[in-house]
Amino acid sequence: MRWVLVLLLGLFWSAWVQAIQPASSAGDAARQVQAETGGRILRVDSDGQGFRVRVLLPNGNVRTLYVPKR
Repeated sequence: MRWVLVLLLGLFWSAWVQAIQPASSAGDAARQVQAETGGRILRVDSDGQGFRVRVLLPNGNVRTLYVPKR
């Protein structure tokens, strides 16, 4: 039973992550993550290849999402 839950969560996560499109700037990355999650953007860092966007989700969890550069 546990493996079914893990499989379903994995499928949901992979489908959701695919919705993140490459961004040309930190502002674009932040706007995209905010629109996808409905959360509050806490921080955006660039690593040269993309942006790490830290977001406070509506349920109170904090997540870091990666948005590749265009």
